[in-house]
Amino acid sequence: MGQIYLCDNPLLKRPLAPTDVKDLILGHWGTTPGQNFIYVHLNRVIRKLNLDMIDVCGPGHGGPAVVANTYLQSTYSEVYPDVSRDQAGLKRLFTQFSFHLVIEAIDRVPCAGERGRYLEGKLQDKLVEHRAYINQHGRDLPEVRDWKWSTRA
Repeated sequence: MGQIYLCDNPLLKRPLAPTDVKDLILGHWGTTPGQNFIYVHLNRVIRKLNLDMIDVCGPGHGGPAVVANTYLQSTYSEVYPDVSRDQAGLKRLFTQFSFHLVIEAIDRVPCAGERGRYLEGKLQDKLVEHRAYINQHGRDLPEVRDWKWSTRA
């Protein structure tokens, strides 16, 4: 839930305040509880039976489930070392959530070709900018924080 809703106070060390909640919610709870259930129980079966198997699931509405589980297992931080296993890393994980989902989705579209690589590069650049802004200001970029749905139909 933190990836979707929180921009600060990731360990809830103080009472939750309106400024801790993202101004713009990108994503929703969706399939996350079901994927958490499957992930945990598959891991129990894999360990108990010493199975050689993998849980394959794609990016999308259930993305927070896989990210959360791999973060808790430390494997996420091995791949993304700037998302450390402490309060600062957890805050970074929560604030970068929506950018990573889009990049992961583009990366897996086989027909995206050159346009997909271009867009992925632009998003990677924006993610670097976003991280720097968060490190300096502790909040999302204004273009993310102040974004509004268009009123056009």
